[in-house]
Amino acid sequence: MSAVAADLLAYIDTNTSETAGTDLFESGFTEQPDNQVCVIHFGGGDAERVMSASKTAPDIETALVQVLVRNTAMATANTKAQAIHALLDNLQEFSGASGTRYMLVESMAGEPHSVGVDDNHRWVYMANYEVMKARG
Repeated sequence: MSAVAADLLAYIDTNTSETAGTDLFESGFTEQPDNQVCVIHFGGGDAERVMSASKTAPDIETALVQVLVRNTAMATANTKAQAIHALLDNLQEFSGASGTRYMLVESMAGEPHSVGVDDNHRWVYMANYEVMKARG
């Protein structure tokens, strides 16, 4: 389990109508329910070091996170994806459930967009985010 994905999942759970373990999951969709959201930590960027008396471990890390929304209705999938995007994009200075300090969450490529339908004809929308966090 990724602490970054778990922290963002908890933030979405607290601030939307989605419920962790019911229709909000980490690391990929489950087969059911049809309508759900998932948060996936899929990589990271370079760590940043800060000025100090000696070279120390990096203080800031960058994580890459994808949010996917699946729904049987295209309009509902889009609306939920846009609502989560409004919540996360440019989110600044919050502490995650893990105790990690997050400095910034920002969209990597604009607003969520459709990636089509899955094999069961459920619409999927996605957006990627860059997450700057304290190393810890």
